[in-house]
This record gives sequence, C-alpha cells and structure tokens, in this order.
Amino acid sequence: MQKAAASESRYLIHVFTYSMARPMSISVITMRNYSATLVSILIIGLSSCDRPVCKNQDPVFERSSYDSQEYKQELADRIDKLGMDNLNYWFDGYVQLNGNEYILVNIQNDALCATGMIQVKDWSRMEDIKRTKGASFKGAELKGLSFDMFRNSEGVEFVYRSLDQIVD
Repeated sequence: MQKAAASESRYLIHVFTYSMARPMSISVITMRNYSATLVSILIIGLSSCDRPVCKNQDPVFERSSYDSQEYKQELADRIDKLGMDNLNYWFDGYVQLNGNEYILVNIQNDALCATGMIQVKDWSRMEDIKRTKGASFKGAELKGLSFDMFRNSEGVEFVYRSLDQIVD
C-alpha cells in the first residue's frame, strides 16, 4: 500500500512538474529577454546624452555667472584662442530673457569647460528645441554648431548662426 501511494505521489508530482515546466520555461525565457532588452535600452538611453566630464580651471568662470559680461568676454577670448572648430558643444537649456531667446550650451575641450549663452534669432535646424523650449534635449550634442561673437562697448554677445546636427 505504501509503495502504491509513493508511486502515485511521484506520478502526480511528475505530471504536475511536466505540465508546469513548459509554461514556466517560456515565461522565464520571456522575462529574461524582456529584462535584457530593458537593461540595454536604459544603458543606451543614459549613455547617449552623456558628455565627457570636464573640470573648470578658469577663475573667471568660477566667480561669474554665464550671463555676465566678464564671463562672456573671457569665453570669447578663450574661443578665439582655441578655435571654434576645436570645441565640442552640448545643449544645456533654453532661456528667455528681456524678450530674447537663448540656448545654454556646455562648451568644452581639454583646455576649456564653460557654459555659453547664445542668442537665437533664426531657429533653423533647431525648431524642435524651440517648440519644446529645450525639454528632453538636455545633454544632446550640437555637432557643427557655429555662432558669431559680437563685441561692442556694451560687451560680448553670442548669436547662433548654424548647426549641422543634433545628436540626442
């Protein structure tokens, strides 16, 4: 009698395990694929908008705000010295000030780590940034960004000229 009961319980365990094994293995595989896909998307998403870390070594940039004339003059001098084409640019924000629209741009290379406040009058190639006021573009690389630097008795102004590509 005990052998029959033991045999019967093994049979039930075997049937139960067999019937559950197939759906369980499919759901485990599906969950693994889903998890791997989700992790991959997160890693790509988080790394796609990362700019290289830079450390400011200029005391003017430390003590002044990016919208001050002292900061702008120092930034213009550094851009002249380094060359606009030797710098990298990342979108940092959108600002409206005194009826004008500006983009804030992290400007850097090995010798420069600063934020530029660039006035935008013509939004060519940046229409989506204007439409969303910069939302979701923070950290996007601005490839081929060019702007004019106007110097006068009031100080320096940076004015957007063109852009090749936004890498978001």
